[in-house]
Amino acid sequence: MSYFLPYNLLEGQQSNCAAEPIPPELEAEISSPDCSLVSYDLKCIRVKFHYLDNDPLRPSIAPGDAYFFDLLQRMNNELEEGKIRLTFDYNCIHRGEIEDIESSTDISNLIALNEASVDFDPNAINVYFMQDYNNLIPIGSNPNKHVVVGINSFPLIMHEVGHALGVRHSFPGFDGDNSSLPPSSLSLSCKDITVSSGSNIYCELAGGNLCDTGIDPLTHDLDGNSIRDGYQWVDLNTCTQSEALLPSIPDGCNDTTTLWNIPLRNYMSYYGDCRSEFSPCQYGRMHEAMSVTELASLILDCEEDPFALELEECSTADITISTIVTWTNETKYLCLGQKIIITPTGHLVLDNTILTRAIQDVPIETCPSLFYELLWDGIYIEGRGTNILHNGTYYHLGGLTVKNESVIEYSKSGIQGLKGYGKVEVVNSTLKHNRRQFALRDPWPFSYAYESPGSVPPSFTNGSGL
Repeated sequence: MSYFLPYNLLEGQQSNCAAEPIPPELEAEISSPDCSLVSYDLKCIRVKFHYLDNDPLRPSIAPGDAYFFDLLQRMNNELEEGKIRLTFDYNCIHRGEIEDIESSTDISNLIALNEASVDFDPNAINVYFMQDYNNLIPIGSNPNKHVVVGINSFPLIMHEVGHALGVRHSFPGFDGDNSSLPPSSLSLSCKDITVSSGSNIYCELAGGNLCDTGIDPLTHDLDGNSIRDGYQWVDLNTCTQSEALLPSIPDGCNDTTTLWNIPLRNYMSYYGDCRSEFSPCQYGRMHEAMSVTELASLILDCEEDPFALELEECSTADITISTIVTWTNETKYLCLGQKIIITPTGHLVLDNTILTRAIQDVPIETCPSLFYELLWDGIYIEGRGTNILHNGTYYHLGGLTVKNESVIEYSKSGIQGLKGYGKVEVVNSTLKHNRRQFALRDPWPFSYAYESPGSVPPSFTNGSGL
């Protein structure tokens, strides 16, 4: 799903993040992770999403519940391989206004003071999305169970959530791209992960303390100029490692034959939009962290996860409109995936009519719009037809009229007219709780295109009648 918002987009490399790692006294209790993940069961972790409007100079542009539900689903798709699932459980989305935020640590301070404005849930990982994210450094805190981040960079969200789940950077230290700091030592950093001394495997002692992520040269000095190499050895446009990083460049074990393997695609690196994965050992570390840190109190029985519902099968056929059809004073309940298809010979009129999803139980009664799995698909116009006079009224075939307080809600796609359409008219009616509201394109003879994933005005007209 697309959601177009004027947020500060983080492109390419990542700015520094203020990670708060597992405390040293607890770190000592973490065992070496089972990188096969065989010894771990599925764990469900409670989260709470917050959207804070910290910009008093412009109106709030908070996404709807559908956006946040989809975001959680996408995060869980990434974590599924690691036997981890996030759930809102009893939490609705918290939206609020907050002023005088100059740094992300201001949110941390408000949490420590138990300020009502941040609505912190001590029994969840709290993810704070800021409306104005310029000049704020992202935070992922394990001991304090919260994340502060922008909303529009999925790799950055996963990076900070990774910290909250107990995973370190793929490189030593935190200020990874700060060239003014001295380079990190390459000591114990070996390209060959089998190198050891006695019972100590070096790759468990260096970098992220894991053996399935290669050496990240971001904070190191491989070219010998006494300056951190930063992004010298990667191409962020193609997400590839530089051919100049030859095996002959020695690592901390003076290995000049093994190939370098920069963890470009690892979420815990700083390589921007190249990031797309956690490693198995990082998943294992998350499980180990859950056993010794306060994350243990956030785990719920996955059998009791209210969002783990069985999807109901839809046995009702799609509805095809191939003539002029009017639905008046009706409520139509549409089931999972069901479509209303308007052909180029049809026109549908909704007159004081509600189109909604089939009646169902929802996980959280206090915020029913947060559950978006059982959605009907939407209204699909399959092309432009002619204009005809029918019972004294002109109709644009391949069109839709929505009037007199009609409602279209809880669909995946809203109104779609990507193959062209005659006319779409919404008058004193409402589209709400749809993943997408409109996607209309009329390739000929008009070039008009209209897309709205967010709010829709109460009256809207577009098509061949304009």
